[in-house]
Amino acid sequence: RGPGAAMWGANAVNGVINIITKSAHDTRGNLAIAGAGSLERGFAALRHGGQIDEDTDYRVYGKAFDRGAAESRSGSRLDDDWRGGRSGFRLDRKLTGGDRLTVQGDVYSLKVGETVHPYAVLTPPYGMPFAADDTAKGMNLLTRWQHRLVDQSEITLQAYFDQTEFSAPKLSETLQTFDLDFQHRLAPSLRHDIMWGVNVRHIRSKA
Repeated sequence: RGPGAAMWGANAVNGVINIITKSAHDTRGNLAIAGAGSLERGFAALRHGGQIDEDTDYRVYGKAFDRGAAESRSGSRLDDDWRGGRSGFRLDRKLTGGDRLTVQGDVYSLKVGETVHPYAVLTPPYGMPFAADDTAKGMNLLTRWQHRLVDQSEITLQAYFDQTEFSAPKLSETLQTFDLDFQHRLAPSLRHDIMWGVNVRHIRSKA
């Protein structure tokens, strides 16, 4: 409810899923996860978090998975196997005056199987379906600066870049997104918050 677009951006229309990731300060140490099964044939994840100095924390991670193909009711194999991996980092730093700086980024690669139904033709075999792989790879980078004012209001400036390359038998596209967001939150009283901001987004697509 409320002015979702003012708080979360132009895509906040019917609802918002708010995913809040932990800061690097809250994920110090090491974490390892691994497993395997019949359909989930294997997955693993590694994460390490540490401290550069008393004001700067960081974390790095890597994860991968391999999922096998499902079966139809008749027992035949479906070409929907799926595998991929990603890695990334996050850096959080406390600046002077209570300001906070966050820099984070990710790279990833995915491959998904599918059954392609070609366009029908007038000669035999009139378009036989075949198995193929859809691939996607990309990267993103985000920088966020937060500044708290003396009247308990806060200013946030965020810059974001994302690039995705998608390739499939019937569709291939490279998509680049540049996003700049400014937000000012005011607290004129104990019971009210006022928020305003400016957002600029540029999307470039190349088929």
